[in-house]
Amino acid sequence: MNKAVFLDRDGTINRDFGYVYQKEKLEFLPGAAEALKQIRQAGFLLIVITNQSGIARGYFSLEQYREFEAFFLDRLKEQDVWVDKVYFCPHGAEEGCLCRKPETGLFYQAAKEFDIDWSRSYAVGDRERDLCICSREPVTGILYGSGERSEPDVICLESWAEIAEVICRNP
Repeated sequence: MNKAVFLDRDGTINRDFGYVYQKEKLEFLPGAAEALKQIRQAGFLLIVITNQSGIARGYFSLEQYREFEAFFLDRLKEQDVWVDKVYFCPHGAEEGCLCRKPETGLFYQAAKEFDIDWSRSYAVGDRERDLCICSREPVTGILYGSGERSEPDVICLESWAEIAEVICRNP
């Protein structure tokens, strides 16, 4: 079985300025690429799980999303960071789908596809909903930044260097 880090995208890996889809606005957060590279070298799969309700709201098209995703992944590859897969939910909150965080459908899809060992895996995000799998499976949750937390078992870290240190310390 594989160990993985489930990653939120906007606000976690890259700056979130609201409905991120414009290539010229892509800005990785400080230390994110280097930390992801270290985590990958420690043997973890990197799996991005992202809500993209801007598609449902008509702010950008599915095609525009896919173009941005390819650009995002190419910019990471330029820094020797290889993401195993990106899973995204194009639905709005009112649609009640099972793939939109805080639902866990995409996490289970990834676990099945990649044979994930929950107990050796992490979820990293800037909001508690990004860590929703942690209340259902033995995944360690890391809240990035200064977000509010209500879950007692969530680790709060302020930098990507700290995140890489915690994850790589427990291979």
